[in-house]
Amino acid sequence: MINIPRSNLKKRKVTFGLKFLIVISLVVGFWFRSCWNSNELENIIFENIFIENITNASVDVCFEIYNRTRQARSKLILIEVITTNNEVIAKKMIKADIKPLDRTNHFARVDKFERMLAHDERLVGARVRLYQRKLL
Repeated sequence: MINIPRSNLKKRKVTFGLKFLIVISLVVGFWFRSCWNSNELENIIFENIFIENITNASVDVCFEIYNRTRQARSKLILIEVITTNNEVIAKKMIKADIKPLDRTNHFARVDKFERMLAHDERLVGARVRLYQRKLL
């Protein structure tokens, strides 16, 4: 192993121009990501959402996904089951493979409720949307 004397090593400070370039590239990266996510929400559409086979322990959610792009995608989908009080009682995340320019029917059984249904409460519907990871 070669020992290099400490006197020959020079410390260089990061210049203002390089710091400025890094900050600008970060801002442009965040902006590009937000544009990409909003474009994705417009091109993947959920239709014909309904619930069936309602029991005390589970509910089946059926929906149709329409991909308007020319790219096959594999996306995380968040399904929320809603009660008459407009509260979310159950959530489930599934991974769906979406073919390009195609409508596909999907089925998901939601079987873990966050709480019991109240006496006058019943399940009325479901919300289905793309799961978007939050960056900050």
